[in-house]
Formats: sequence, C-alpha cells, structure tokens
Amino acid sequence: MEPFIEKYRFNYIKKRVFEVSSAITSSLDKNVVIASRAHNQDKIYGVFSQLSDEQKELLSIDRIIDTVSADQFLKKLEPFVLGISIPTNDTVARLFKKHKKIRIPDSFSEDVKRVYLGWIDGGTRKLMMIYEIDRKPFGMACRLPQVKSSSVNVCSLCHNIGSDEEVAFVSPVCKTEHLGPDAYKSIGFYLCLDSDACNERITSIDKLEDLFRKVNNII
Repeated sequence: MEPFIEKYRFNYIKKRVFEVSSAITSSLDKNVVIASRAHNQDKIYGVFSQLSDEQKELLSIDRIIDTVSADQFLKKLEPFVLGISIPTNDTVARLFKKHKKIRIPDSFSEDVKRVYLGWIDGGTRKLMMIYEIDRKPFGMACRLPQVKSSSVNVCSLCHNIGSDEEVAFVSPVCKTEHLGPDAYKSIGFYLCLDSDACNERITSIDKLEDLFRKVNNII
C-alpha cells in the first residue's frame, strides 16, 4: 500500500486518537468509551474523500484499548504519511530571487514529514517558507518584528498560543501584478517561529494555502 496520509491529516488523526485514549483512561462508563470511539472513527474517515477497504482497515481504531495501543496505532501509520519534498538549492534560489544565497538547512530530511518547510535565515533575518500547491513549490519570505512585545499571540496555521518569542507577527511582500509588473503590497499575520513544532500541530491547510496564494498572486 502506497503512502496516502498527508502530514496535516496525520496530525488530525493524532488528536482524535488522543481523545479516544483519554476517554478510555478517564471514564469508567463503557458507553462513553464506545461513543468516543465511534465519533472519532467517523471523524478520521471523514478527512479523506475516499478510502479503499485496506486503507480503512489501517485507520480502524477498534484495537485501541489504552495509551500503549494508541501509540502503537500511530506508529503503524507513519510509513504511510506524506510530506513536502525537499527542494534543491537551485529551486530555492529560483523561489527567492530577490534574496541572495538562500539555502535549505542541512538538517532538513525527507525522513521527517512536514506540511511546509520553514526556517529563519541568519543572513536576511527572515522566516523563509516553502509550500507546494498542486505539487509545485512556492516561496514566502516573511519579515520578522524588530521590537519584542509582551503580548500573547495565536499562530494563524496551527493555533498555538505563545509569546512574541514563540508566535510573532510576520509580514511577507505580495505580488500584485494586476496593479503593474513592479507593484507589491505587504500583509501581516502571526506565525510560530519554530516551524518544525508548528508542522506537528497543523490539522488544516486552508489558511496556509490561502496565504501562499495571496503572497504569490495565485488565482
């Protein structure tokens, strides 16, 4: 069986499995556990437009009876998880034409599944991001705030809550070709500065894709 679970869907499945595991360990009422398992099974199947019988069997949570079996279930899914491809440095240079000497960090590996790639470039002091739309990579370079505040912020992608040290207001420059070939505008939103941690929490790509479409002027 080929990999078929996108990383963000795997994160969603983890949340559903945790809910079942919590019901099992915290409730003495079997009916509560049965209801939780049925509800979350429907939620897991519901994030896929279609599933084969073999895929449904893999995603069945019937055998989760405690935290150990929950962990074993998630471990069994890992070989079937899909993540973004790691682009070559030539591709990265093309995505970030206005920035010199941008390179993918050596620590990035295909073995670690990610929804998007993100890292803070030391030379530009920007949060660089790459995401695939229709299997084509697009880039987004986000300016970081110059001044720290004591505010508590919410990440637009994974909804993590944190201080400016964790979740910062970033601002990429967007292409606006309908206003002219050299026309740009800036937008802003809050994002986790630790992209790897953010990748482990994202359960929907709607906002991520919307931001990349706006920044890259994709209709």
